[in-house]
Amino acid sequence: MASVSAAEDQNGVLRGTRETPPAHFVLKLQYFSLFSANGVNQIKSNKFQAGDHQWKIILFPNGNRDGKGDHVSIYLMLDSTSSLPAGKGVNAIFEFFLFDQIRGNYLTVQGRARRFDRLKYEWGFDKFISLESLKEPTKGFLVNDISYFGVEVFVSQGSSLGECHSLSAVGNISGKYKWVITQFSKLGLHGYSDEFVVGGFKWKIALDPEGNGKHKGSSLSIFLVSVDSQSSMTENKVQAKFKLTLYDQFKQNHRQGTTTHWFGATIKSWGWPSFIELQEFKDDKKGYLVADKCMIEAEVTVLCEGVFKETRDTPPSHYVLKLESFSLFSQTGVDHIKSNSFRVGDHQWKIKLFPEGNNGGKDDHVSIYLILDSTSTLMPGKPSRFDSLKCEWGFDKFISLEEFEEPTNGYLVKDTSIFGVEVYVSTGGSSRLGESHSISKVGNISGKYKWVITKFSELGLHRDSDEFVVGGYIWKLSLHPEGEGKHKGFSLSMYLVYVDSESSNTEHKVKAEFVLTLNDQFKQNLIQKRTTNWFGASTKSWGWHSFIELTDLKDDKNGYVVADQCTIEAEVKSVSLQSDTESHMQAWSYDSYIYFQANGETATKNEREEICNMLQLHEADANTTYLGLPNTLGRNKNAGLGYLKDRMQKRIEGYDKKLLPKGGKEILLKTVVCYEPFLVTKADV
Repeated sequence: MASVSAAEDQNGVLRGTRETPPAHFVLKLQYFSLFSANGVNQIKSNKFQAGDHQWKIILFPNGNRDGKGDHVSIYLMLDSTSSLPAGKGVNAIFEFFLFDQIRGNYLTVQGRARRFDRLKYEWGFDKFISLESLKEPTKGFLVNDISYFGVEVFVSQGSSLGECHSLSAVGNISGKYKWVITQFSKLGLHGYSDEFVVGGFKWKIALDPEGNGKHKGSSLSIFLVSVDSQSSMTENKVQAKFKLTLYDQFKQNHRQGTTTHWFGATIKSWGWPSFIELQEFKDDKKGYLVADKCMIEAEVTVLCEGVFKETRDTPPSHYVLKLESFSLFSQTGVDHIKSNSFRVGDHQWKIKLFPEGNNGGKDDHVSIYLILDSTSTLMPGKPSRFDSLKCEWGFDKFISLEEFEEPTNGYLVKDTSIFGVEVYVSTGGSSRLGESHSISKVGNISGKYKWVITKFSELGLHRDSDEFVVGGYIWKLSLHPEGEGKHKGFSLSMYLVYVDSESSNTEHKVKAEFVLTLNDQFKQNLIQKRTTNWFGASTKSWGWHSFIELTDLKDDKNGYVVADQCTIEAEVKSVSLQSDTESHMQAWSYDSYIYFQANGETATKNEREEICNMLQLHEADANTTYLGLPNTLGRNKNAGLGYLKDRMQKRIEGYDKKLLPKGGKEILLKTVVCYEPFLVTKADV
């Protein structure tokens, strides 16, 4: 059974893990470290289709914008904007993936629903993952300098998204709270004060004694936390001005920080990752930490309250539930309402609604859930967020009853309300569209080519040189005697062309440093220009639109064109090779391994490597697992498979066996075991 976990970070981004691969596209990067080392700032994938639209992944190995230099940045780009009518857009929810090659699951990152159109056709994450985390060997994201990124795109059949903001002034209500920490050294990595109330809202102080993020180990981090926002599913916001004070217990030279910020479900805390350097904080003479005691004070002024929710003008795509005489349900003892079944993604679903709330939303909220109604058709072990043990997901606090019943909001009119749902099913599996990018050094292989043009005046508008080979790659020079583009009629345009890319369907790239020289046949006053560029199917040529002005070129005294003859020389140095291969509906190498049997005639190491390279597979060893099971088992099967007992124990934690009859216990155990990889049935456990 697949495990899924997720949590929302302070930017409103949902981060989690899951076992099912991305449904739509996988991008494999080989020799990841060489991309940045060779000046490849961004990698753009080939097109893939999702929801009747063409998309691309754009990835920055060394970060972009806010993530520059310390994060990997990744974006989804709508590539079919030209087919969109003016003023129209595509609404989509997308989720990015990063494969953990050690544990066999995926890091997932999902943001809000976004609108893609002609003006804004690219959305994503500047800080997808820190380079420190990516390169940490124990995390498994980068193994043998190979990483796998993926994406799922779910298109909502609507035309526009919107936002609704409402604000209400609550008066400048202020309050103070002093937190006295008597045993600072025992706080651990994180410490929290008791909760306190200002302006009708709950707050607390968060402290990271050894620092947070990039300041870890060098600074003390202090934040103000909005406790109410931690339990809120909707975007209820409160704006607060606050001051945090670290007391100097000797000289009253207190350290203070003051700021104003909006707190809500997406930004639950705000403060200073580097409030004071640890060296200064722990200096006995400064008085901030005395006898393992320190004091922090928070002064909070609540300015105004707001509510933020996403709205849109299109109805839900999959199912609408209309409730008439809504108030009578609770009055007549109907605590929940279950819809009829509806079909999405080859599965049957239902909506389950509690008019007066359920669990954490009891009595003051409407609670709503989505139920997978076809769990009996699921295969044992089939990964899914919905399964026979957990077939229901939703929101205890979907909307407060006060807000729901407020006449001006329009949710309940003439005692009638309309609820709806859209369901996006990820099919998972190893069959998907993807591609692989790899880069390798080919050595600094140099070569020169001289092009002698004897009848320059007869070249016409465009002329190419003969082909020549450097570093095993075919090149040629391209010349526009009268210039090109806006330089036409004013300058000579000259380019180096990568010939191999013209006949290649896949994105094979080669990085080349090259010098183009126009010879002076009199004084050897050469004109030279040098540059470095990646050549491939998308960039077949590179050079200069304005290599030399035509007046200087045709001046007899300069010696560039003499007796209608000129000489151009190209020196090319091949540096690196990048290969992008596309694979349609194929199983990727991280899904499959090749195992060489030890008995009998054994292949040599070179032979094994050659076979692995040919098949694009990794070699399995004694420690490699598939579906959570070891590839090989010795005679002691209890040692090899004993951990399955622990895994099953974890599956049933939280179920009270005393509440189950004997038959119920048997059914529970069988159900849980069925979700373990079925291959264990071959072993005597």
